[in-house]
Amino acid sequence: MGFRPEQLNLRPSLQLRCLLGGLYLAAIAAVLLSGTPPLLQLLLLAMLMAARYRSDRQLGRQRGIAGLRWDQEQLAIRFAGTGWQPVEIGRHSRLFSFALLLELHTADGRRLWLPLFADAAEAEGFRRLLVELRYRMSSSPPQS
Repeated sequence: MGFRPEQLNLRPSLQLRCLLGGLYLAAIAAVLLSGTPPLLQLLLLAMLMAARYRSDRQLGRQRGIAGLRWDQEQLAIRFAGTGWQPVEIGRHSRLFSFALLLELHTADGRRLWLPLFADAAEAEGFRRLLVELRYRMSSSPPQS
């Protein structure tokens, strides 16, 4: 009996959006309640808004990842409107039961970060991916 290839279609994560929104709201509240001079508060708030804009752009690029596929030999990602590209799992990837933070290295040398919460995929597919990634990360040395 052979290993059956698996595929996971991804969708936007409400959990990720809520987490990031909450973090930015907490940072804004901290700046406003800090008692610093208004000009410095304005500067800090502008920096927070710029960081939020950059974060949204980065997530937009990651949101372009429409699927993950894996078999015994390789893991691959699919961007919306393109074919499958093989990737390697980086050593800074972190796996939790509710979320995955994947550092992925493409064949052309790019490094992508993919935050993947459980609500971004079907429950059974997410669980299978988590088991597969735990096995891969424990059985082979990760790529740097």
